[in-house]
Order: sequence, then C-alpha cells, then structure tokens
Amino acid sequence: QVIVIGERDTVFGLGLLGFQGMVVTDQQEARKALQGASREPGVALILLTETFAELAKELEQKERPAKGPLIIPIPSSQETKPGGSLREQVQRILGISLKEKG
Repeated sequence: QVIVIGERDTVFGLGLLGFQGMVVTDQQEARKALQGASREPGVALILLTETFAELAKELEQKERPAKGPLIIPIPSSQETKPGGSLREQVQRILGISLKEKG
C-alpha cells in the first residue's frame, strides 16, 4: 500500500490516481500522520511532500522500524525552494536535460 502525506492539492491529485492520502497543514499534523502510517501494517511506501521532508529524516533517526515503509519526499504543490520544480528535480536526479518539443 502507498500513502501520500502532504498538502491538500498534492494528496487530492494523487488520490485521483488511486493513492490513499492524509492531508496535513503543519509540522505537528505531519509528524503524527507519518508516525501512524509508518506503523500501519501493509504500508510499503510513504510519499511525503518536500514541505515536511525533514520529518522523514527525524523519523528514520529516532523511531522508524527496521522493516518499516520506504519514505520518499515528493515535490509539493507549492514550490518550497527556488528552482524546485518537478522538471528540474527529475533532470537533477537523472543527470539529463529534458527538452520541450516545439
């Protein structure tokens, strides 16, 4: 099972693709949602918006069970870093330049 944790727009958008999600508005809500999802049986992957990505590091250092779900930060629906668009992140991760057709 995959769970999305983050802002309403991101959770709603990925929910349209069939992913279960938890909408959070602040660090405290996100921490509780992340802790709960990481302990839930059957959860293999947690997609956490980059707004709350620091919480994933905190959880991994303190509480994450050895066989807990993989936590992957995903771009937020709201840009949180300069140059942080999804396109630029994909280019940086893959080490390639994506050119637009036109």
